[in-house]
Amino acid sequence: MLNLARQANFSVLDFETTGSVPGWELEPWQLGIVRMENGRVRADEYWERYFQIAPDRPFNPRAPGRHAQLRDLLAASPTPRESWSELCPWVTNCTLVAHNIGTERTILTKIAPMHRFDSWIDTLHLTRYAYPQLPSKSLDQVIDALLPLLDDGDIIVDGGNSNYEDTMRRTAYVESKGRLYIGTGVSGGEEGALKGPSMMPGGSPAAWPIVKPIFQAIC
Repeated sequence: MLNLARQANFSVLDFETTGSVPGWELEPWQLGIVRMENGRVRADEYWERYFQIAPDRPFNPRAPGRHAQLRDLLAASPTPRESWSELCPWVTNCTLVAHNIGTERTILTKIAPMHRFDSWIDTLHLTRYAYPQLPSKSLDQVIDALLPLLDDGDIIVDGGNSNYEDTMRRTAYVESKGRLYIGTGVSGGEEGALKGPSMMPGGSPAAWPIVKPIFQAIC
């Protein structure tokens, strides 16, 4: 399975939206896309745009992001359809990946209703399919489920802000199985989501040269 993953080529996309508001159609206000080629994230290649939102258009108060501080910028941004010529190469002729794909697939269909997109992968379904009985915060069980699927030298990266003592324990355990492990502290909130978070990776020293460009690109 992991050998197939190493050959994978796809685009991963995530829309931020206004959220559901009675009497208003849901609209995207931001999109970010990264590419994976031959099983590796292209840390040097990504696409990000803001989209036009009318100044008087209400947002769902629970919608994530800094949209409230960006209203002037959003009002002057292009619409999604006006951005299609730039967006098209990122989402055509490739598999598309998103978390809970309903929003992304619906929005793309509205932007380009005459275009037939390639296959989709829903990471939420993958997670549930791979380990449907997994309770929340059971990373140790995830690690035990992954280890038999990994080759020597493969890396498990925990980006969930785990306690450093747990990271030290898990690193020793994973290394004893011939694999590598990185645990990551994350900080930054909404500002970090837009401009790059503070990330504090630690774990297997041998893993760092491999994951370093990915972390530096994110931060």
